[in-house]
Amino acid sequence: MDSIITKVVLGWARHAIGMGAAALVAKGYLTADQGSELTGALIALVPLAFSAYDKWHATKATQFAARTGVVPGGAK
Repeated sequence: MDSIITKVVLGWARHAIGMGAAALVAKGYLTADQGSELTGALIALVPLAFSAYDKWHATKATQFAARTGVVPGGAK
């Protein structure tokens, strides 16, 4: 992913996670401490998921290039 897009999407994800946890605390489903723990855990997992996706996508692009001789996205 393009680094600026990644930063924007990760920012949105952080805000959505924080708002979701705050809503769960406000509704009484979680305590404040549980909300903080949930937020921290999810904020740690989201970048890991992005990293795994990037690695998977790079592997698929390499396999495609090896199979066809065509580099996806062109040589940069």
